[in-house]
Amino acid sequence: MSESSLQYWADEAARALYAHGARRVWAFGSFGEDFPVDWNSDVDLAVEGLPSVLVARIGAEVDARSPHKIDVMVLEDVTAQVRWFVRRGRLVTAGDSSSWRSNGSRSTLKELRLQAVHDAIRGSGARTVLDLGCGQGWLMERLAADTEIEYVLGVDCDDEVLAGASGRMPPPHRNRIGFEHTLFTWRCPAFTGYDAAVALEVIEHLEPAQLDAFADVLFDFARPPIAVLTTPNVEYNQLFGLENGEYRLAEHKFEWTRSEFEAWSRDVAERYGYVFEVTPVGPEHLVRGAPTQLARFRLADVRRRSYRRQALSMASSRSDKSTPEPQSKDWHPRI
Repeated sequence: MSESSLQYWADEAARALYAHGARRVWAFGSFGEDFPVDWNSDVDLAVEGLPSVLVARIGAEVDARSPHKIDVMVLEDVTAQVRWFVRRGRLVTAGDSSSWRSNGSRSTLKELRLQAVHDAIRGSGARTVLDLGCGQGWLMERLAADTEIEYVLGVDCDDEVLAGASGRMPPPHRNRIGFEHTLFTWRCPAFTGYDAAVALEVIEHLEPAQLDAFADVLFDFARPPIAVLTTPNVEYNQLFGLENGEYRLAEHKFEWTRSEFEAWSRDVAERYGYVFEVTPVGPEHLVRGAPTQLARFRLADVRRRSYRRQALSMASSRSDKSTPEPQSKDWHPRI
């Protein structure tokens, strides 16, 4: 009921804005990106092509009638990074709510990325999955609902984020998931024994030395038969309204071109004995490619031991083991 009410009032505001000549209206934030919402959630909108004074008046008029807080900003008045954040959400067309779409498609980039990783894991035949930098647990929730997946361990350095992820997992799935509060640049014993490992939008948060340590932990220590990594394609950023040299998030330490990610993937694959392939995720531009790039790594040695039993055994005994507290919580990855 709360989501349909939010959508109704977002449509009402969008209709008023389009009636005054708006070029485009975006819904962003929790509602725009399909995060869980409730009756207390806000409707956050951004509009292109209207003056600030008019937008403020229209927003105030709709807000006065709506049971939800309605916030409308002018997209031309905000920074490039805020514009990118807004355009991760949904484009609200001038029609009714059935015409809602995100960046011209029915799925947000977040949804496309989650589905691409899920498909890669499912296609590999993996039964146990290590989610490095699990954040709020969106991928974990999706994997835990898959009957082909037996166990998922989420790892993050932020204990508050892990608590939130744990709390939002549906009860039927809780016996098939676990959490580890540690840094994944450490050789933590909990990381070994999984069929597959995932790092979704993680590596761009790492400094060069941390990135090297991460690669060593993932490919040499944990050494899963399958590893799936995603990262932004910096070539696509201008299509989000970002200037040259601007990153999608301020905390990103780097963002790679397609050739740079391909080169790094080749280097780690050759160094640690994997084969790899890189595929695009999201709508592809003829010149700039797709917004997200996904690398799938597979152990080159076909003589694979059974990982599943070892991972499940470790999961059942995890309560008897202690993991050192991480020394730093200065970042955690975003979905």
